[in-house]
Amino acid sequence: ESFAVNSFEQLCINFTNEALQQQFNKFIFKLEQEEYEREKISWAFIEFPDNQDCLDTIQAKPHGILTMLDDECKLGQRGSDKNWAKRLNDIYLPNKNQEISDNTRYSATKMQQVKGQFCVRHFAGNVQYTAETNFLEKNRDEIPLTAKSLFEEDSSDLIKEMYEVQIEDSSEGGEKGKSAKQTTVSQQFKQQLTSLIEMIETTDPHYIRCLKPNDAAKPKLMTRKRLTEQLRYGGVLEAVRVARMGYPVRLDHMGFFKRYRMLLPSVPDDVLSWSIEDNEEPQTLCVKLLDILLEEGAKPTNYANKDGTMSRANKIRMAQRQPEPMIFPKSDVQLGLSKVFMRKGPHDKLESHRVFHQNASVTLIQSWMRGLQHARRYLIKCDAALTI
Repeated sequence: ESFAVNSFEQLCINFTNEALQQQFNKFIFKLEQEEYEREKISWAFIEFPDNQDCLDTIQAKPHGILTMLDDECKLGQRGSDKNWAKRLNDIYLPNKNQEISDNTRYSATKMQQVKGQFCVRHFAGNVQYTAETNFLEKNRDEIPLTAKSLFEEDSSDLIKEMYEVQIEDSSEGGEKGKSAKQTTVSQQFKQQLTSLIEMIETTDPHYIRCLKPNDAAKPKLMTRKRLTEQLRYGGVLEAVRVARMGYPVRLDHMGFFKRYRMLLPSVPDDVLSWSIEDNEEPQTLCVKLLDILLEEGAKPTNYANKDGTMSRANKIRMAQRQPEPMIFPKSDVQLGLSKVFMRKGPHDKLESHRVFHQNASVTLIQSWMRGLQHARRYLIKCDAALTI
């Protein structure tokens, strides 16, 4: 959540989103890990993003943003939003002219420091917070003295009982008859958030992302900027990034072979079959196809035959814009027990070559059809001329 002026409420909301995003990343990673282990493919080198450093910047002791806010609240009348902001800058930006913290999560320009502002880089982007928007007062959330006396002296037993429950919930450590330590809003918030995360981790969650196409509630109207913001702030783009760190493209063995066998039109049938025979395993064919693809991709492109002639199809291919060479690490394509796992780079190259060969085939078919049409018209005209 990011507005023109962001205060304590927005920090708490974004802190929650950050914690839930970390849980979501872990959940996605767990699903990916289970899939890779089930298919028995190598996945140990894959690094998934972790936003723990952002959570530590907000809540870690002793120098988390909320932790230092609690410390400032303990100072009573001596504490202020301005002092709190200055302490944050002293901790995270200790060097002269430093504007970004060592972990890159906290930042404040010289102008922002003068205005009591700072930025936190969340998973969805930078959010600027203004310290002098009653951070301390909102974190204390103290009941005014006049309200306390009204609750304590009220004639209604129900009001007194509700007030006592509220005092107990907002206090910790003290025994009956002794002054209890007042719990700040951020402390209560962190306890509740921890309980929520623990509860979610014991369940089998399913995530549904709802997108609002426009703010006018009109049909057939899609605001690109509005949708992009929702995708970013909802963590969808981050989820896509997490998936791309692994093997986002997956095809079964038969689908992989049928889709990419056409990339090797010059390879004869006795070297690599054009169809999946009953006597040969699909996985074996996929391994052979991948090896030949990488071998052919490393060679310079030559469309001429050994005798110097060139087929009509190859002439069309040579006239087209050439795709990027099929050169990529073999480890970027992993063959599992029932699926082929591909990273984005190799998949894009294979698809570009597939489109290239499809265009050449379509052009060849169209040229033959046009030739037949013109030949037919020519014969009709010749026949008409002889008849006359």
